[in-house]
Amino acid sequence: SQVSGSNAIIVLMPDGTGYLAEHTLQPLPDGLTYQLWAVVDGKIISAGVLGPDPRVVPFRIDPQGFAGFAITEEEVGGVASSQNDPVVAWLEA
Repeated sequence: SQVSGSNAIIVLMPDGTGYLAEHTLQPLPDGLTYQLWAVVDGKIISAGVLGPDPRVVPFRIDPQGFAGFAITEEEVGGVASSQNDPVVAWLEA
């Protein structure tokens, strides 16, 4: 699914290595960063802080139980759990 007109291509290998490959995220102002979340076994866990203007960003998650991704805008440094609506979200049907 798409939210707010942004989208992203995220590649996930069978061993759990993944990366943000392409996206239409706009650069963020000072003090903000994009954060990547993974839905694993029904829990939303941080998969990494992407920075304010992401390029190709690698990450690693447990592929067992994986069910989706989301990207949010957060304060620099990231957060343990987001209160913000995702700018990009994808869930397995």
